Amino acid sequence: MSKFRGFFLIWLGQTASVLGTAMTTFALTIWAWDKAGRAAPLAFIAAAQFVTYLLLTPVAGVVVDRYSRKKVMLLADLGAGLVSLLIYLLFATNQLEIWHLYLTTFIVGGLEAFHLPAYVTAVTTLLPKEEYGRAAGMRSFSYSLANVLAKPLAGLLIGIIGVGGIILIDLTTFLLATLVLAFVPVPLPEQSAETADFSLRQMLFGFGYIFRRPELRGLQATLTVTNFFAAFTEYAILAAFVLARTAGNELILGTVQASAAAGALCGGALASLWGGPKRKVRALLLTLAAGFVFNNVLFGLGQGVWWWSIMLFLGATMTPILVSAFYGLWQAAIPADVQGRVFAARDILVDLPVLLGTLLAGPLADAVFEPALLPGGKLANLVGGLVGNSAGSGMALMFLLFGGVGTAVSLAGFGLKSLQKLEEQNA
Repeated sequence: MSKFRGFFLIWLGQTASVLGTAMTTFALTIWAWDKAGRAAPLAFIAAAQFVTYLLLTPVAGVVVDRYSRKKVMLLADLGAGLVSLLIYLLFATNQLEIWHLYLTTFIVGGLEAFHLPAYVTAVTTLLPKEEYGRAAGMRSFSYSLANVLAKPLAGLLIGIIGVGGIILIDLTTFLLATLVLAFVPVPLPEQSAETADFSLRQMLFGFGYIFRRPELRGLQATLTVTNFFAAFTEYAILAAFVLARTAGNELILGTVQASAAAGALCGGALASLWGGPKRKVRALLLTLAAGFVFNNVLFGLGQGVWWWSIMLFLGATMTPILVSAFYGLWQAAIPADVQGRVFAARDILVDLPVLLGTLLAGPLADAVFEPALLPGGKLANLVGGLVGNSAGSGMALMFLLFGGVGTAVSLAGFGLKSLQKLEEQNA
């Protein structure tokens, strides 16, 4: 079996599993809303997965470097399958409660902390360097496909087979992914002596590795800062902004979100077929800047469903190309036997600003920006002509400000000598 064929088979299985999981998540979200009737439980469920993912990522990095990445993926898939089976049994016997979802989501977040780095680093041993970008594009396509198909499929099927039937579909996809992975050989990287050391020092190894290398430090800093600014708008207040501008029109919100998913799907298909850009640093910085322009600056200036949909479609098309360049750079720059620990540190440094920005954005919008743009507010006369003086105007200003700063930071990356050096090393 050729290595690319092996990766392709694993990718097919994982794509099916991602779709099944997304369908179950949507179905259980509807169930939880019907059960509780409040937004807080849904937020707690999402937070539980994110917290365990961050807490266990350093441990997972050491495990992925020390043990078979295939076995780590298999165990994580099996664990997630058992969690889905438990949820199904509780649901089928009318014993499922909201707190069960807190617990199971907490467990799934921990399993994902091991599964994701094992999946990403397995690519390094399965494929040659020139295929890293294509592989990243294919992974991005998988998640985009799930975003596009999961909600309408689950919405259609939930009335036919119910929540329990959708969970059974999820179990089937877990089984498929596990069986495919079991029969595909995944080579082990050559291990250094320190890889066998399982200690706190090794859990922190990735941070030191990044900070000691200027080119990686520059790349990490660029993504950390831009993710922080993107979190305020794209992650935290986009839905609230659209609902505020449209008097709570959920249909318009769904249309806008679907356009973003469609854009990501198209971008993922392009990155998969193309194989990703050759000059990865330039592509990364340009797509970062373009994403901020489309998803923030131009998006915030608009006030209609078609404008918002077009801007998010164009912005989301950039994301898989960005991801392809990003992962390609890291996989080419990091030796295979330390990728688990380094990628774990990288992911924490990228995700923590998202969490921080998301937590700050809501209070900032409600207490500062929205009141300032309403008639009589401190900024109403100054920028009201640009974004208006109605509900959502304050959040529109947030899109402009944070989008503008994010664009500037992205373009400033062209002036970093460390990134220029990284581009030369990757040529």
